[in-house]
Amino acid sequence: HLAHAPFRAVELRSWIVRATNTGISAVLDPRGRIVAQLGLFEEGSLVVDVRGAGRPPPYARFGDGPVLGTLGALLGLALAASRRSASAG
Repeated sequence: HLAHAPFRAVELRSWIVRATNTGISAVLDPRGRIVAQLGLFEEGSLVVDVRGAGRPPPYARFGDGPVLGTLGALLGLALAASRRSASAG
């Protein structure tokens, strides 16, 4: 799971704090860099200054809605165009 955390941090432009019982605990910055970590089965604590992420990127705010809306509009236009050409011929 830690291998995927840098991608999520960059995608959301957010800090990631990953705490585990037996795995690798880590703190990642918004650029996906590991700022601090504890190794496998290592006990301890991490102290890191984590700042707010700010405004989330568009996909985090709107999700798949704009993409699905665009695809629906294109499908509607394609159907309308095919009906027009079928009725003209």
